[in-house]
Amino acid sequence: MMQKMNNHLEIKKTAYGAGSGVFAQKNFNSGENLFIFGEKIIPWARATCRSIHMGKNRWMEPEVGSYGHFINHSCSPTAVFQLPNKIISKAVIKSGEEVTVDYSTLVHSPHWKMECLCSSASC
Repeated sequence: MMQKMNNHLEIKKTAYGAGSGVFAQKNFNSGENLFIFGEKIIPWARATCRSIHMGKNRWMEPEVGSYGHFINHSCSPTAVFQLPNKIISKAVIKSGEEVTVDYSTLVHSPHWKMECLCSSASC
């Protein structure tokens, strides 16, 4: 079932080459619920680059086309993942700003690596 879309978020192309991302359409305060990342739990063999590691052989996969499917990484994220499946604003997110998470906090595998495109000062 496709999640309900939030009128205060928009999926659009990024300016830095990471494809599409999730952008705020209003100001969000720190600690606000932004959206549900996903609900479907899958095994490692079916996990994708968009999956969140939930435990031994348990990964949460966002629905194609959902906000979770389009959320991008930043080493200075504007949001965090909160159990069981929420994306919460980490600090104030201004209208027009991208909603991002730190992928390294979502995958707990010593073999996991990625090329970072975020250009954050803390990258």
